[in-house]
Amino acid sequence: MATRSKNLGTYLTELLENATRALPGITTKRMFSSNAFFTGGKIFALEWDDRIAVKLLEAADFDELLNVEGARPWSPNGKAPMSRWVLVPESFHDDDETLGLWVRRAQAHVHQASTKAKPTKAKPTKAKPKRKRAKEK
Repeated sequence: MATRSKNLGTYLTELLENATRALPGITTKRMFSSNAFFTGGKIFALEWDDRIAVKLLEAADFDELLNVEGARPWSPNGKAPMSRWVLVPESFHDDDETLGLWVRRAQAHVHQASTKAKPTKAKPTKAKPKRKRAKEK
């Protein structure tokens, strides 16, 4: 378990690492000056301004989390919120089980969306050579 004796950003990153440890194919990198977590090359969670944000693509889960006291839409610029992103309540920072549940839901949503069969473009076909008509005599 992460301890709060470190700075809060490091602590939150460790919470996300713990919540994703058993999940396959998780990668991390810096994004928006924060530590971000990816599945299938797509971001699903990050530590942002001393909070944890998760991306919930399913409307029911998105609405459910937003209705939890302390949760709010993630608005990195302070204006328009990012679509389907929620800052989890700060109370989740001390509740590994609940935080893990929402992080795993976010990962599952994004992973499923990233692995759906993408439509393939039709390959251009080569034009068949025109047949020359035999000249009539």
